[in-house]
Amino acid sequence: MLVLMFGGVFGLTYVQTGRWGGLPVTQLLAVLSRGLGFPFAVLLALGRPSSLPVLRWVSTGTIEIVRGLPLIGLLFVASIHLPPLPSPRADDR
Repeated sequence: MLVLMFGGVFGLTYVQTGRWGGLPVTQLLAVLSRGLGFPFAVLLALGRPSSLPVLRWVSTGTIEIVRGLPLIGLLFVASIHLPPLPSPRADDR
């Protein structure tokens, strides 16, 4: 990601950081969600058929709750809760 954004590879030109927009944030979120979500999903999948009742209940409950939530609801909640988070000031860029 950084090699492509800084340019100089494959004949690409340098792009100033002020013009990157949301590309680094989008790619960072994609990498983190895949990197953290996959192992968590595997652990939940392995916990569902477990012989330990508490582990089985927690795994099954988490899976069913997440599967039952509509994506539009999750996006709506994220759009309300994420804007109040601190963002970098314009003079910090």
